[in-house]
Amino acid sequence: MADYWSPEQCAKHLGLGLKYGEYDEQSDIWALGILAVELFIGYPPFGSTTEEPNNVIMNRIHTYHWTKHVLLSITQIFEMKREKHLLSSTP
Repeated sequence: MADYWSPEQCAKHLGLGLKYGEYDEQSDIWALGILAVELFIGYPPFGSTTEEPNNVIMNRIHTYHWTKHVLLSITQIFEMKREKHLLSSTP
C-alpha cells in the first residue's frame, strides 16, 4: 500500500527525522494524484509488478527526482486520454 504514500510519509517511516503529524492534507492530494496517474497508465508509478517490501517502494518515492521530462510525459498522457475521450464520445 506504500505506492500511494507521499514523500513526507515515506521519510517518517524510513526514519529520516520527520515526526508523526508533520504531513498534512497535501499527502492526501499526492495519493489522489498517484491514483489518477495509475488509472491512466495502468500501473502504480512507484510500484512494481512484483510484490516488494514497503520500505523499497517508500525509498523509491522519497528519493525520486521529478524531471521536466517526466512531468511533461505525464501531462501528455493526460492530454492524449482527454482527446481520445472527446473524439470517442457522441454529442
